Amino acid sequence: MNRIGLSLKRSYVSLVALAMGAALLVGGAALAAPASSIVIPITGIAGGAAMSGKATIETTLVKDELGGAPSVLVSIRIINLTGVGTHASGEAVLVRPLASSDKVEIVLAVEGRDTSSATVTFALSLDTTTGAALGATASLQ
Repeated sequence: MNRIGLSLKRSYVSLVALAMGAALLVGGAALAAPASSIVIPITGIAGGAAMSGKATIETTLVKDELGGAPSVLVSIRIINLTGVGTHASGEAVLVRPLASSDKVEIVLAVEGRDTSSATVTFALSLDTTTGAALGATASLQ
């Protein structure tokens, strides 16, 4: 191989290595710890009917390797929230600042006798070291 070909090959290899390093730096800027999960009951009145069901809350600690404050990824799944003649379900995924407690509201469409909406308010208790959900309560309105 001549000098020009060798020089171009080295430039190409250097460019690929630089691109891979940049991708690792950007991709590694925020590292997520393993998730924790809890299941909590939901009860209340929505759409004119008493409803009950459960929610699964999954939290994942997200550390910022560039020195920023950690966050927590909160995933809430409400499946089969039911009452007489009514049904609702929904899901939300939120990134929240990591704190020992947090309050999250999710608006759901209620299907049934009168199509309406309901708000589920979650009061979360989090471990500020691991981001794990220690407990939660839910109220339905």
